[in-house]
Amino acid sequence: MGHEEFSYIGKGIYSMKEASMLTGVKWAKVRHWVRGDKRTEAGTRTPVGPVIKPDFGKIDNVYLLSFLDMIEVLMIEQFLTQGISLQSVRKAHRMAMGLFNTNHPFALRKFWSDGRHILADVGSETKDPGLLNLKESQYEIRPVTLMFSKAIEVTADDVVRSYWPLSIDDFIVIDPNRCYGQPIVAKEGVPTIVLATAVRAEQSIDKVSLWYEVAPSAVKSAYNYELNITKRLAA
Repeated sequence: MGHEEFSYIGKGIYSMKEASMLTGVKWAKVRHWVRGDKRTEAGTRTPVGPVIKPDFGKIDNVYLLSFLDMIEVLMIEQFLTQGISLQSVRKAHRMAMGLFNTNHPFALRKFWSDGRHILADVGSETKDPGLLNLKESQYEIRPVTLMFSKAIEVTADDVVRSYWPLSIDDFIVIDPNRCYGQPIVAKEGVPTIVLATAVRAEQSIDKVSLWYEVAPSAVKSAYNYELNITKRLAA
């Protein structure tokens, strides 16, 4: 293992397309938020600056994201879904970086309690109604907070350490400390794509369960996840 490979251990490593697949966020959005350019009607690209600051950046002409980068992609999408403008999200991210002294403020659980004040301040500057309303109520951010708390586990420092794409009560977890952050069944640590591919080949959940010593319910969850969520089996 080369020296460079040690920098990936415990951080996860994903292409933009993988991050799109695992978060459900459109690839074009991930590309825009990471690269910081926007396609014009003429087909050219205008630099507007990235929203997030990826840990790895561009390596061998490929943009690579860490686990925390991917979590931020997920959170940005949730903010936009709540009607908050990308301009406001960009400013909130920049302000939160300074406040919490981290490149990944949207991957901090504390952001969801303290961050509403940041968003209110940004709202005053941008006149974004969705953010201004946070001065009076947390209603607009409540669905995001609920999703966030049910989908993740955090460290003692409130940093996201694992993401459960279906539910924290399900079998599948994305953990940067295991299998380079690829989706696995949590208990046994077998990659979901390995189980799902075996099920497709053998047409038997019970047989794959026996081979890999993984509970049939976990194998079934992995198969459905790869078929319907990541769609890596759909082709």
